[in-house]
Amino acid sequence: MDDDYFNKAHYIVLQNSSLVDPYIETHKNFLRSKFLGESEAWIMRQHMEIFNDWLRKECQGDESIDEQLY
Repeated sequence: MDDDYFNKAHYIVLQNSSLVDPYIETHKNFLRSKFLGESEAWIMRQHMEIFNDWLRKECQGDESIDEQLY
């Protein structure tokens, strides 16, 4: 399995986890504020492309994160 398929599968799993729900809107809002004026379609594409890495960095070192998510 190449990296692209793995990343897409990982993204789908994350999107369907209730533990990740709060982070999804946080990330989309982050993108909206950083890229003012971009369309929602553009925001969604960016979200899908970089959410996995963003979430990893967001959670790194945070000891209050649920163990299952970590």
